[in-house]
Amino acid sequence: MTDLEIIRALVDTLRRCACGAHATHENVFGHGECDAHRDPDVSEPLPHADALRAALARLAPTRRATFVRDVTGATSAVQKLYRVEPPWPGRVCYCCDQRGPSHAHVVVSMASPELTGARVGPQTYVFAADGHGEITSYMRLPGSQEVTMDCEKVLRDAGYEVVA
Repeated sequence: MTDLEIIRALVDTLRRCACGAHATHENVFGHGECDAHRDPDVSEPLPHADALRAALARLAPTRRATFVRDVTGATSAVQKLYRVEPPWPGRVCYCCDQRGPSHAHVVVSMASPELTGARVGPQTYVFAADGHGEITSYMRLPGSQEVTMDCEKVLRDAGYEVVA
């Protein structure tokens, strides 16, 4: 989890005791209680929790994946080109632990066993690409998934907001 995600999770659990004097966190059972009262049914959301959420949203960097076009070609996979901001992080080299270059464009490739004839399940891979949709490396980028055929899910799971 990133620092911002941790702060968001904490803000979501903030409550104020109904007595109005004590702030508290929800306990592991999801009940809010203050140390003075220990009553799980007397808590209410803090009045400034929404303002905190809005401030956090402004602080969080915007990560957008903008659909450019369908680039499905001669392959048996459905392929879509996205421009990503900030650029998609490159792969980490397994021999030297250095991260490769990041990529401003990616092709998200979705294939099923019915399409490929392979004996594996559905897969959605992310590949580095240029602005024209040409894949520049067939090494899968971090965030690729082998259990789904949903490009938007893969992009969201990688932290990008999908924009049409």
